[in-house]
Amino acid sequence: MVSRGCVFGLGAITFILASAIPIFNFLIAMVGSIAYAPIALIFPAWLWLYDHRDWWKRSFKHQVAYALHWLLLLIGALVTVGGTYAVITQIADAYATGLIGQSRPCTPFPVSGADTVARVCRLCFLVRRQLQLHLAG
Repeated sequence: MVSRGCVFGLGAITFILASAIPIFNFLIAMVGSIAYAPIALIFPAWLWLYDHRDWWKRSFKHQVAYALHWLLLLIGALVTVGGTYAVITQIADAYATGLIGQSRPCTPFPVSGADTVARVCRLCFLVRRQLQLHLAG
């Protein structure tokens, strides 16, 4: 029962954060482009190359596998660099087209209750707008 509550609670918190942060999808894409290729493509190929560094002593099949692992390592590097560049250009385009709002200046913490209510209303409006954009697109 406790684990189910934790799962639903963390799921709700994640959903609220993803809806409240306008560039959350771009942040996830950035993390994916920076982390996926090194973890899934580059690191295993590099370990295989390290384990089979005596490739010239083995059969032709192992030599071809060695070359293919180098190719996989290069593809992983290309995916990392290309994916990161693509996400950065998407973020720049989103700012240019107004899909993402301009950065807000830092303001001090609210002093009055009315200011707090206004901020909560703005946050609710932002969450609703992000949900509408997410469900429409």
